[in-house]
Amino acid sequence: MSKFIENGKCLYTVVLPANETEECKFAVKELTYVIEKSCGNPIKVITEQEDLPEKCLHLGDTAVALATAVKPTEEECATDGYVIKKRGENVFICSFGRDGVIYGVYEFLHRVIGSEFFGEMEWTIPKVENAELFEEDILRKPEFSKRARSHASETIRRRFGFNPGFGMSWVEWAHTFFNLIPKEKYYKDHPEYFSPRGTQLCLTNAGLLAEMKKVVISRLTPEWFEKNDVLAFSIGHEDHNSFCECPTCKKMTKKYTKAGITIRFVNEVADTINEFVDKNYPGKTVKTVFFGYGPTIDPPVKWNEDGTCKPIDETVIAHKNVAVMLAPLGSNWAYSLLDKEYNGRTRASLIGWRETNAEIFMWTYDGVFDSVPLPMDNWEHLKESYQIFKDSKSFYLYDECSRNGKLFDVMSYYVRGHLMWNLNYDIDELVRRFMKGYYKQGADKVYECYELFRKNTKEQEKRFKQLGKTFALRSFIRTQPYWISHEMWTKEFLSKSLALLEEAKADMVNDGIKSLANRIELEMLSLVGLYLQLYADELDKQTLKKYIELYERVMLLNGFMKETQRGGAFYVYAKRLVEWKSLLWEELK
Repeated sequence: MSKFIENGKCLYTVVLPANETEECKFAVKELTYVIEKSCGNPIKVITEQEDLPEKCLHLGDTAVALATAVKPTEEECATDGYVIKKRGENVFICSFGRDGVIYGVYEFLHRVIGSEFFGEMEWTIPKVENAELFEEDILRKPEFSKRARSHASETIRRRFGFNPGFGMSWVEWAHTFFNLIPKEKYYKDHPEYFSPRGTQLCLTNAGLLAEMKKVVISRLTPEWFEKNDVLAFSIGHEDHNSFCECPTCKKMTKKYTKAGITIRFVNEVADTINEFVDKNYPGKTVKTVFFGYGPTIDPPVKWNEDGTCKPIDETVIAHKNVAVMLAPLGSNWAYSLLDKEYNGRTRASLIGWRETNAEIFMWTYDGVFDSVPLPMDNWEHLKESYQIFKDSKSFYLYDECSRNGKLFDVMSYYVRGHLMWNLNYDIDELVRRFMKGYYKQGADKVYECYELFRKNTKEQEKRFKQLGKTFALRSFIRTQPYWISHEMWTKEFLSKSLALLEEAKADMVNDGIKSLANRIELEMLSLVGLYLQLYADELDKQTLKKYIELYERVMLLNGFMKETQRGGAFYVYAKRLVEWKSLLWEELK
């Protein structure tokens, strides 16, 4: 095998293309950082030139890479996949799209150096004096062409295997009706553009359609196409369950359904977009995306007795570059998304939308969106859910997390990022690997807590069945009012879980790694919050004081307190702290 590092010195020179992209610049920055941290010496970086050193590591589309024909096709690796190939003394990391070279660099560093990213401030980079190159070719194609997760920095998303931002270049993102047709601009002169209650747009209005086409084309400015081959444009209804109830929409709903009205409208806009792009930016693509969510979650299809379906008619079949963003918010994550009993509507949505010929984008959920940091055990069917999305030929997968300090949140980034690239991973192996890398000496106790958490879920599911009730793991607390209850979170379970995490923290502190103790305390936030909310009046003064201080400390250290003025969850956290402290003051009187 060829040496890459010998006696603490890297033998290779990094070669960048003459027209290096921002992605190549980012990739080389990550590459040089790890190599210097690993061997103690920098690696030389040059822009391609006529006379190159004998041993070169080419990043991206250098002239030599293109001449050597190592660049992969989109079919081989999608937009973000990559190849790593050694030809003679040259090593190439190439991709079809711009982003792939970054992910290729991460795998190269993992294979050669043994580095691995586990979380912010935790990039494990072994010290090496000597490192060898691997000889076999590497070809990677992610399970989903574009992958996104909310609430993290761009760099952190990259390192976990996600795309930055919302996963791809969105000209307009998510709920855009009133961004495209703002009420303050249009309502006075064109109230007919809006639903009678003013909560949505009226998609059967011809004047609105004409204006929407003009607005959308005006947003497709040249700068969007300079660095992007594929763009996405959301024409998404506002974020609630209403739909236009004007006489025409009511009539058309009976014939086409709400989703049918929507796709008919979007088809017309997409045709205009396609014509504009083909004429002005040949070779570029804009995917026009609408929501299969809330009022439009049910696809415009007719169901047969055998469970198959077909579109209502040809007008609800998606046109070129039209995609539906399926967001099954009402799903019960305790069961398979294809379970007829517990997820009948989600199942029908996943099956039915495939028949409309719309490209599938998925918006999935990780967490309970409410005013307290609630843990959710949605691990059981995670891999199966991703497989279902893949079987639906989903181009895009956006994973929205609740961002409320829930239990095992960082681990969820790690596991989900890996699964979006490769569904052959075993989740438990990923969990164990993450815990060892992230919690260090405390890993075993944290894993015990994880097992106890999973066991509690099973026990609760069994208890609900005995009571003749449906056990549910849903993303909003109003759909599961029993969630914050003494029965769901027993004092015994919370006490035992917190004790395990306390032991894990003690192990880390005793080994002199005090800076890592916050990782354990962040995991305690959900459990302590539940303990205080359910049992604060039963705790002795010392225990009450300890948990209040821990809760406040974790919020301060992780930046949660800075967000309390914005309202929402973090405001409620601060309010709860005042309530709990009042109990302590009463104790002191």
